[in-house]
Amino acid sequence: MAVCHDDPVHELGLLREVVAAVEREAARAVVEAQAGAVAGAGLGAGRGAVRVEAVGLRVGTLSGAVPLALTGAWPIAIAGTALQGARLDIEEVQATVWCPACAGEQPVDQFYALTCPTCGTPSGLLVRGREFEVAYADLDIPGASHGATKYVTPDRA
Repeated sequence: MAVCHDDPVHELGLLREVVAAVEREAARAVVEAQAGAVAGAGLGAGRGAVRVEAVGLRVGTLSGAVPLALTGAWPIAIAGTALQGARLDIEEVQATVWCPACAGEQPVDQFYALTCPTCGTPSGLLVRGREFEVAYADLDIPGASHGATKYVTPDRA
């Protein structure tokens, strides 16, 4: 059986977890905004649900997730959810290793062989590149005096 890395099935599962995390965070934001309205912050009751404008992901080049497949699976993952219509922004994080001989981070590709690509010194310290995390969700809370606000989501997908 051949494995195709362009198959969005893996990415669809990841994105469903992202959607769940953002929906939880959006619900928290609404509760906080409504609590502020009670205290006089100006949120009109009954004005509608929060709208998710955009979701930002940080995806490392060695995370196992393919940005193109994530983009392709996004419309399927958000269909029928509170995120329907939201834009997906992906920040690709280049994998790097720390090289003691070069005294700095060096970029590596998917064929990384535990050596510094610049000088060849053995280096197994991957500094970045495995990230797969929700960086932000851009929420529009109807009636909130601040309008659309960027909320950092503490839940990691």
